[in-house]
Amino acid sequence: MRAAVAAYGKGGDFADHLHLVAAKGVEAFVTFDQRVEVNDAIGVRVEIAG
Repeated sequence: MRAAVAAYGKGGDFADHLHLVAAKGVEAFVTFDQRVEVNDAIGVRVEIAG
């Protein structure tokens, strides 16, 4: 949660950051949302499906 708040403080969408933090440890976070805010500091690879 702290990582999501810290990332949000630097700009971007809080929900996107929260989902990425929750996905830590997975191979990739896959979404259909073409506007997802990727934050390299969180360390989760994002793939856009579709």
